[in-house]
Parts: sequence; C-alpha cells; structure tokens
Amino acid sequence: MYMVCVGVAIMIYLLLQVTLTTWLAPEILLGQPYSKPSDVYAIGIMMWELLTRRHPFDHLGSVMNEVKVRQKVPSNDDDNRPPIPDDCPLDYRNLVTECWDGDPNARPTVPQVPLSLPS
Repeated sequence: MYMVCVGVAIMIYLLLQVTLTTWLAPEILLGQPYSKPSDVYAIGIMMWELLTRRHPFDHLGSVMNEVKVRQKVPSNDDDNRPPIPDDCPLDYRNLVTECWDGDPNARPTVPQVPLSLPS
C-alpha cells in the first residue's frame, strides 16, 4: 500500500511540474529567485491564452513537453514565446510582450497592467 501512495504522490508532483512550467518566468526556470515581475510574466501568458483560447507553447508540439518549454523560454530563439496572432490589436500585443519580456526589470508592475489595457 505504501508503494502505491508514493507512486501516486510522484505522479501528482510530476503533473504539477509539467503543468505549472508553462507559466514560469525565464528567470525562475534558470533557478533565480522568485520576484513580483515573475507574476507579471505569468499574467502575460494568461493574456495570450485569453486572446487565442489555446494552451501556451502548443506550437512546440505536445503541451505536456516540459523539456521543450524549459529550454525555449529562457532562450533567445524566435519561438521562445507563444506566437501572437497577426490580427491582435497593437496595444494588446505590446502589453503582452512587455509582460513576458525576458528582462524582469523591463516588465510593467502588477498595478500597471490593468491600467495599460486597451479600452
């Protein structure tokens, strides 16, 4: 019975790791400490989700491929962020890209995000 519980706990841990990786900021994936700008990165990813109604990084293949996300997000590759559709309003596009900027210091603050949303 003990081995079954341990096995279930490991499966839940791995599922959470894979699922949550999608919203982790590049600096977190690189082992740097958490900061408030890390939350702003996640807000940018969620704004992309609201725009597209898709799972982030599905352009990399399987949505469960944690390895690809962990490699791409901190990189300078062209596809290190989910692709923003061409018909996205420019103000919204700019806000999303500011929120998920690779430099945490370049991201807006949490209170600035709703103030920057296009009306």
